[in-house]
Amino acid sequence: MSLSIKLSSRIAITTGATGQVGYVMVLTLAEAGADIAIHYHGNAGKAAVLQTEIEAMGRRACVVQADVTDLNSVREMRDPISNTLGSPDIVVACAVESVWPWSSVLEEDIADYESPFRSCVLHNVNLAKAFIPAMQARNAGRYIGINTECSMQVAPTQSAYTAGKRGMDAVLRVLAKEVGEHQIT
Repeated sequence: MSLSIKLSSRIAITTGATGQVGYVMVLTLAEAGADIAIHYHGNAGKAAVLQTEIEAMGRRACVVQADVTDLNSVREMRDPISNTLGSPDIVVACAVESVWPWSSVLEEDIADYESPFRSCVLHNVNLAKAFIPAMQARNAGRYIGINTECSMQVAPTQSAYTAGKRGMDAVLRVLAKEVGEHQIT
């Protein structure tokens, strides 16, 4: 049995669309019929290739660049998306920065905790501030935050990464309770 999801006439934005998970998410949403805003941070070439692939599927697509850890940068990508595709019905937060190699808590540099915090926690706060108000006005929407099994495994050397991912989980659980009355899941 195959799962059939119909997303025609829906608009989605996926952050980190040029990464491995983001790329699959974008193609899956497009295959289901959604028009796609392709976010990238530094790989404009891959974003352009992805746009071509989506348009070859008969879907509309636009490419936007932003630093998802910066609220102003996220807000600046909102208008080009709305002007080209319309206001997103679906937000998929895939972008993440991770310091590698991981180290033990005692050896990990304090600065290494900031990057996962900014790219997991602040990334989702910024996307919510930029895109949830339009969903509230429509009384509909989906917000999907891509997490990792690492946040539950909490294995040695994963402290900086999992701290950011566990913080992301908490922010999204609170957000769900705050916006659920607007039919946003």
